[in-house]
Amino acid sequence: MDGGEMRDAKVRACAKRVHNQMHGFYVAGTVPGVRDESEEGVLGRCYDEVYDLFRRLGLRCALDPEDQDVLKLMDALEHLLLESGIRMFEYGMKYAQEQK
Repeated sequence: MDGGEMRDAKVRACAKRVHNQMHGFYVAGTVPGVRDESEEGVLGRCYDEVYDLFRRLGLRCALDPEDQDVLKLMDALEHLLLESGIRMFEYGMKYAQEQK
């Protein structure tokens, strides 16, 4: 791994820690200044809306709450959010460096 790849890996790892910390997941060695947004913050309202829609859709379509396709859809959306958040963090870091 060259210097650029190592730096990119560190930025990606940091972005993932920030994402997980913001979403209320346990993070060893928290990132200063990042708060859990999953309950009281802006993300809490989003989580409430997503899970309410998920529940109502399940009732309307008579889906089992453990339906594998629905669970895979939710997992795919969570992965999409993680990857887009990491990419935004990487772009932000690059932009900040270019502005120096």
